[in-house]
Amino acid sequence: MRRSMRLRSITIAALLTTALFTSGRAQFLLETGLRTTHDDNISNSGLGLQDVVTEMFLNAGYEPAISSGTLQFHYMGAFDYFRSSTDRSFAQHLVGGVWTRDFDDETGMLNLGLSYTRRDHRTELSFADYSLLSFYSNVRWALGDDTNAKLGYRLRGLAYTEMADLNNTEHSVFGQLSHQFPTLTTVFAEMSIGRKSYTNAVTTTTGGMRGLSSDPSTTIAGAGIRVSQPVFAATGMHIGWRTQSILSADQRYFADGYLVSDDEIFDSRYGYEGSAYYGGMTQILWGMTQLSLDIASERKGYLNRPVEDWDGNVGTAIRSDLRTVLSLGLETPLARDGFLSNLTLSTGVDVIRNASNDVRYDYRNTVFSVQLSYGW
Repeated sequence: MRRSMRLRSITIAALLTTALFTSGRAQFLLETGLRTTHDDNISNSGLGLQDVVTEMFLNAGYEPAISSGTLQFHYMGAFDYFRSSTDRSFAQHLVGGVWTRDFDDETGMLNLGLSYTRRDHRTELSFADYSLLSFYSNVRWALGDDTNAKLGYRLRGLAYTEMADLNNTEHSVFGQLSHQFPTLTTVFAEMSIGRKSYTNAVTTTTGGMRGLSSDPSTTIAGAGIRVSQPVFAATGMHIGWRTQSILSADQRYFADGYLVSDDEIFDSRYGYEGSAYYGGMTQILWGMTQLSLDIASERKGYLNRPVEDWDGNVGTAIRSDLRTVLSLGLETPLARDGFLSNLTLSTGVDVIRNASNDVRYDYRNTVFSVQLSYGW
């Protein structure tokens, strides 16, 4: 659901080069590409700014031959250029590694991952430059023929180049349980808890900073359930619900003319509580051609975040949003075999409505997308 909620563009993507080499068990992967995007609301806010974004990217991976488990190293780099709002242009680099090992009795699997991300904007938006170090571990195992469990932990350290008041570390743990019934109905249940702690204990507001205090930490707890069911041989459906509650809060965020409602600077997931409902279906039409339909609705009640007008005047009401997204997508390979069989055409439309009592975040966004991709 997160993918469809963030998709808001007309995209034509052409994958330029992909190469795969093997030597013994070692594998090398190289991928470069170009993506062009038309977006009628690039910030998902009341500003309603339109733009054309061009992205150049390079992905590389290496899987060495090791005696125990599987080890993968990867790099992802991208440069996004905004044609009109050029100050929003940025470059991003990520390097990381993942180690996976099956249990000796083949009833489970252990995963460990580490990554470093660096994002740099142009001069006008340099306050959003950051470095992110992330570590995760999870273990999954079979409780029976049709039942599986998973436990995981994640640690994130986020540091901004110019806004030290937003530097933070995050610890989160989660547990998942899934079961498949004889009817092929699969039920997933999950619970999680996370704590975000800010580095600096400050009490003054500087620039567009909001929510500063001397006890800089926030704790949230979440739960959810998802049910999936194959209806016919080529049709699958799913419905789900999730909720999030704030256990303790000292939320910080940035309020400025540069609004990006789904960016952590302006709208961290630690700043609100509420529930979301979602559902969808996937239909295989013919061959590998796939049609998908998704709908989601999420109510977000913000804590200690009063509404503001465009002049920065603070009101008495606390911000509350209702976000609804309807997405329709079609994906098909351009040929059944040969070179073109790896070339995939994807089209889609998203209709987004975010109803908010804060005028800056009350908006509509209709998105059409076209994507051409080549995989090796």
